[in-house]
Amino acid sequence: MKNKTLDISAVDVSGQNVVNVSRLDREMSVGELLDSLVPKMRLPVLGNGRRITYHARHDRTGQHLHASQLLADTGLEDEDRITVQPSIQAG
Repeated sequence: MKNKTLDISAVDVSGQNVVNVSRLDREMSVGELLDSLVPKMRLPVLGNGRRITYHARHDRTGQHLHASQLLADTGLEDEDRITVQPSIQAG
């Protein structure tokens, strides 16, 4: 049985801003994780007067993680890294 918690790191697209997060509950959703990471990483929440939404990419697999996925269902393992990226919206 896997641990109920997870220790990972998160990096922004510049590669300069890295945050280690530990003891994450595997029942947490990716969206909840992103909501907690944005302020820790001091990422902007507004751009051109609109709220910026972020998504995560699992660096080891290259898989984009969906906000509704539970961490337990993402394939993330201890010491993995995710990249936090702003969602690009056309228009």
